[in-house]
Amino acid sequence: MRRVAKRSCGACYLAAMPLTVLAIEGTALTGKTTLAHAIAAARGAAPTLVVPCYMEMLAPGEAPPSVAAGREQQLAATRMFVRVEARRAARVAVLTEADDGLVILDRSVDTIAAHPAGTSRMLGEDTGYAEAVELVAGAREKVIPDVTVLLDVPPAVLARRARTRPGFPTVYYDTRFVDGFMAHFASDRVFTRRVVPLDGQRDPAALRQHAIDIVEEASRA
Repeated sequence: MRRVAKRSCGACYLAAMPLTVLAIEGTALTGKTTLAHAIAAARGAAPTLVVPCYMEMLAPGEAPPSVAAGREQQLAATRMFVRVEARRAARVAVLTEADDGLVILDRSVDTIAAHPAGTSRMLGEDTGYAEAVELVAGAREKVIPDVTVLLDVPPAVLARRARTRPGFPTVYYDTRFVDGFMAHFASDRVFTRRVVPLDGQRDPAALRQHAIDIVEEASRA
């Protein structure tokens, strides 16, 4: 039996569920969504739920700026994404009784903390990383992954990919932002139970199979 973790009022509640929760993380343009849907397709009829990333679940006009104008604006964005996480957690409930079910999170609560970690390093000032970690820890409804696949793609490659998307925010391939974002996943503040870094430039089929192998290992744990 797998477990889906929820935090309520800061205390950890674990309900036994026959589920494995995989998160796919990384900065923008690393191929998270593509990999999520490739894994889901490979599972065929097996119960699988892909939970879309936070930006796709925002209401019109709700999206915050890519780089907040100061600490308070970043904290406001963090609080908003914690509320969005509650919407994502509600979606996971549809699979909680499914045998051999897999939930694939296109980003996880760790993104909520990793973003201000990245902007803090890029701007050279505190944009609320510690507070973001506290807000996520205290969130009533969230999904904690069993394992997170962290796609690693160099900023120079991200910049080349961004050229195919006119107007794409430069922050997401700024070396300092990427370094700060990725550093969160190597810290003791990470929420996921396990992080597995993968080269996001690998052959897509090989990357998909490696991720599937990771899921199968997690499901047996």
